[in-house]
This record gives sequence, C-alpha cells and structure tokens, in this order.
Amino acid sequence: MHIHLCLPPDTFPANLPQPDRKCRKGAPHKDAALIYVRGELEEDKYCILGVLYPDAHAKARVDKTMRYLARLAKEFRDEN
Repeated sequence: MHIHLCLPPDTFPANLPQPDRKCRKGAPHKDAALIYVRGELEEDKYCILGVLYPDAHAKARVDKTMRYLARLAKEFRDEN
C-alpha cells in the first residue's frame, strides 16, 4: 500500500480527502510516497517499507524495486 506525501514547505489542500491527495503530474521533484504493509490478521499492525522520492511514480514502475518491496511485505505478513 502507499500514501502520497507532500514535503514541507508545501501542503495538500486541507479540504481534500486523503484518497485524493496526490502529487501533481509534471512535478517529479515533489513526487513522494510512503510505502507500507498492513498485517494480514492484525489490521491495526503496520510496517513501513520505505519512501519513494523523488519521482515516486517512476520509481514504482521499476520492477526490481517493486519485487523487493513485495518481498519485504510478504516477510512481514508471514511473521505476523
């Protein structure tokens, strides 16, 4: 799973719902995302896997990166 980040001093509009808070296209230097996994049985347990920055969308298209994050997520879920 991921959540988009807005790095200071920038901010997302306060009235924008969380699912709609995304990085604008055309600004890869501001494109950041926190990557995490939620526990399979314990839904209130999370593990932060990493932060993709800058150009998070481009980094997320790198198969090697995503396979690595998927492996970390699987290991977390297998242990919990």
